[in-house]
Amino acid sequence: ILFPLILAPAALVYLFELPLSFVIAVLAGVIAINLVLALRQSRFFSIFKRLAAERVGLVNEWVQNIRTLRVLGLMEPFETKLLEVREIETMNRIKMVTNGQTMNAVSSSMTFVINVLFILVLVRLHPAQVTPGSLLALLWIVGIFMTRPFRQIPWFFTFVFDGWTSLKRLAGALSLTSVPPQIAKSATVANEPALTVRDLNLRIYGQQLLSGIDLDLREGEFVAVVGEVGSGKSLLFQCLLAEAPAEFKAYRILGEDMSGRGSPEIRRHFAFVPQEGFTMSATLLENVAFDYHSKTTEETLREEIEGALALAEFRSSQERMNGGLTTEIGERGVNLSGGQKQRISLARAVYSKAPILLLDDTFSALDTETETKLIDGLFATRWKNRTCLLATHRLSVLSKVSRIYFMGEGRILDVGTWSELRGRSKAFNDFVHSVEAREAAQTPAITKSAPRPAPAEEILPPENPAEVISED
Repeated sequence: ILFPLILAPAALVYLFELPLSFVIAVLAGVIAINLVLALRQSRFFSIFKRLAAERVGLVNEWVQNIRTLRVLGLMEPFETKLLEVREIETMNRIKMVTNGQTMNAVSSSMTFVINVLFILVLVRLHPAQVTPGSLLALLWIVGIFMTRPFRQIPWFFTFVFDGWTSLKRLAGALSLTSVPPQIAKSATVANEPALTVRDLNLRIYGQQLLSGIDLDLREGEFVAVVGEVGSGKSLLFQCLLAEAPAEFKAYRILGEDMSGRGSPEIRRHFAFVPQEGFTMSATLLENVAFDYHSKTTEETLREEIEGALALAEFRSSQERMNGGLTTEIGERGVNLSGGQKQRISLARAVYSKAPILLLDDTFSALDTETETKLIDGLFATRWKNRTCLLATHRLSVLSKVSRIYFMGEGRILDVGTWSELRGRSKAFNDFVHSVEAREAAQTPAITKSAPRPAPAEEILPPENPAEVISED
């Protein structure tokens, strides 16, 4: 590129006595056009890389969280988001390809335009020099000698700009700082007829996982489900959400018979907060609202969403969320602690209008101070009249619930208040002692902010015959 751009103007001025200022102006104009096209191409390419990364991140989250999304009833908005991102990416790719073809066309045809321009100037200024030999030399200098640099100039600029944007992306990645992990724990409150279950049974591949379970939750009541690992707590929640093929003699929500109803209709009655806090690669606002259709979501619902986050003890000013509700959450919440993910999931449940809350060991990643704040705040105010069913391994909350369902081996072994169960059930007391022993053993690790243990219960999809389903 460099030598022809120096030698060609010198030859045109020396051999043909063309004005130096004119030759430089023409070449500068060509370079400016290519520079503009290259800047556009680099911009399209930078956007393409960013959009491709966003799409890949969303697809990964979609694949890894299909079950959770289905349980939360968020498949449709999540897939709508995927399609929107893909459409934006495709339109940008079309613009990028079009601009690239324009660059090629301009660079390929530019030599012909300049040839004609220089010949006209030569004829006008020095008609005596116009001979077959001089015309051939002029055509060769511009049409042959300058062809390669003219074709390479736009892509040279494009590669320079692309390299610069890549360096900025790398610098941004290298400048990221780690967020100290947060440790976790649990809390709640609530009282009228909201959920009725009779003789719930679940049998898969010849194995009886749940047997003869009866539940009665009054509206506004706060109830806990406890039991050892593998007792069936999380699996019970999956059945209530129509995620496991359970059979019921009766299943009523707010007086409505749920037999024969589709899973989306059943799930709309529940706000489910899973054991592992779910977040996606989107803004904090989108992670709470899951609203991609309304262009006024941020303006009209900002106050409500901020209130939901505050009730969940998540305040962006204290959580390194410098962008507030517009702060981007990394893929699968990579830049969040476990406690932050759980509190965002809690905020999503606060924001939800569903009448019944299913909380699956929701506070396992929260410290005792945050747990107390949630008990005294969220559960005593916003959720005071909402029906809550909490599966937990934490003992601190059990004295605050109205009733406790004690499970073992897929059955309800006993039902009562904390004091009633402690006074009459040896099995429940044994369970309490084992939990206290585990908590005591974990206390040093919590003090040092070590990562919390792996989730106690994991439910494998019953619809996949290739997988083995655990009891819980």
